[in-house]
Amino acid sequence: MNPRRNPAPSHADLFLEGVLIPERVRNRTTVALSIGDSLREFVPRRPGCYLRTSYDRRGNERSLELQLHDAELKRIKLGWGPFAETYRENDTGAFKKKRIVQADGSVDWIVVRPEFRRMLSDLLAGRIDGVIFYDTDRLARQPRDLEDLIDVVEHAKRPATGVTGDLNLIHDADRHMARMLCIMALNASEDTSRRIARNHLADASAGELTGRTPYAWNPDGTLRRDRARIARRIYERFAAGTSIAGIARELNRDRIPSPQGVKWAPATVKAIITNPRYCGFVSYQGKHRTGNPGSRESCGPIPSLNSTTGGCWTGREASRGTLREPTNASTFSPDIFDAASAKHP
Repeated sequence: MNPRRNPAPSHADLFLEGVLIPERVRNRTTVALSIGDSLREFVPRRPGCYLRTSYDRRGNERSLELQLHDAELKRIKLGWGPFAETYRENDTGAFKKKRIVQADGSVDWIVVRPEFRRMLSDLLAGRIDGVIFYDTDRLARQPRDLEDLIDVVEHAKRPATGVTGDLNLIHDADRHMARMLCIMALNASEDTSRRIARNHLADASAGELTGRTPYAWNPDGTLRRDRARIARRIYERFAAGTSIAGIARELNRDRIPSPQGVKWAPATVKAIITNPRYCGFVSYQGKHRTGNPGSRESCGPIPSLNSTTGGCWTGREASRGTLREPTNASTFSPDIFDAASAKHP
C-alpha cells in the first residue's frame, strides 16, 4: 500500500511569507459557528499593533505616535497583554497598486505594504496572538488586503480589532461591516485620484508643472540655480560617454547630496536623465507636450499608454515643443536631452 501523501499546493492556496493557508480553510464559517465558546473569551497575551499613515508631511511620525497612544489605551481597556510587536508603516499608501513580477515569472498588481504582510505572517506563525489596528481605513483600502487578513484571522482563530470602534474581525457580522467600510474607503480614494488626475491634465495642457517638483526646481516653478548646474553636469557627462554609475560615483566623490540628501544611486541619476522636464518639456503619464496651446483644454486627452503619439502629446523621441512661462525654464538645451535620451531610450 502506498503511503499517504500531502496534496501539492494548488493555485487557489494562499502563500504569505512561506506560510500556506490551504484553499479548504479559506472563507469557511467555523469561526462564526463556534463564537459562543472559547473564541469569544480568548484574551491575547502577545498582541501586535498595526499603525499606518498615508502622508507624513514633516517626517516626524507624529501621527503614528498618536495612533500608538490610542492603541495602548484600547489594549488596556480590553485587558490584553503588552504589545509583542508594532508594525509601523509611515508615509505609506494603501490604495495605489504596483506591478510586481513573482518568482515564477507571473505578474500581479498589488499594494506594496511590507509591514502589513509581516503582520499577517506573524499572526499565522503564532508570534503574535491578536491584532489591534487604529481604524479600518488605516488597515486596508483594497478589498484584497482586507480579505487576506480575514483569511488569516479565520485560520489562526485570533482576534483583530480596531481602536476607533468595536469591530473585531473574528466575528462574522463585524467582518461584513469591515468589508463595507473598506469599499467606501476605496471609493473615496478613487474619487480623489480622479480629481487629482484631471487637475494634473489641465495643468499639463496649460504648460504648467504637475506632480512632484523636480530636483532642479522650486515649488513655484522657478529654477534652483545650484541644482540646475548639477543637473546640467549630469546630462553633459552622460552625453560625453560617462556611465550612469560613473556619474553617481563622481557626485558622491565631490560630496554633492542627492535629492534625498543622501548618496547618489544610479537609479537617481537615471531618473534625472530620462526626465524631459529638465529641458523645458511638460510631462504627463510618460508623454510630453509638443504644442504651445493658448488654452488649458486645446491639447486634448492624453493618448493611450500603448501609443507613442496623439494630438500635441508625444513620446521623448518626437519633435520638441515650447512651453509657457514659468515652466519653460530649463537646465540645458533640448539637443543635450536628445543626445542623452538616444543613448538611454
